[in-house]
Amino acid sequence: MPKYVRPGDLATLVRQVAGGAVLIGGNRLTNALGAMSQPGAEVEERKPTHGLTQRELEVLNLVAQGMSNADIARLLFISTKTVKYHLTTIFGKLGVRNRTEAAASAIAMGLTSQRVRGGPESSPR
Repeated sequence: MPKYVRPGDLATLVRQVAGGAVLIGGNRLTNALGAMSQPGAEVEERKPTHGLTQRELEVLNLVAQGMSNADIARLLFISTKTVKYHLTTIFGKLGVRNRTEAAASAIAMGLTSQRVRGGPESSPR
């Protein structure tokens, strides 16, 4: 809801939203309609990220590939402590308790991508 709504209109708008109406502010509506009216305009399909940052998605993808914290740290040039921090944040955002549940959720939600170079199959052990 825009900041400039008159106090007298606020109650009406709240009732409308409570009744199931959807409000779209001026600029957003104008931009959406403008994009739709452009010939050849394509809608970009985005996967839901469940509030995960790009780095968290990278870490989650590597966990889903079976990589250890140490392998992930080496590949992303971060410390293992940072990997653990990202995993804790990921667990909270996905509502899971451990890396196995996180990997399963990532796969089920389509958040994983192709294997990265340097993945576990190419690591000397």
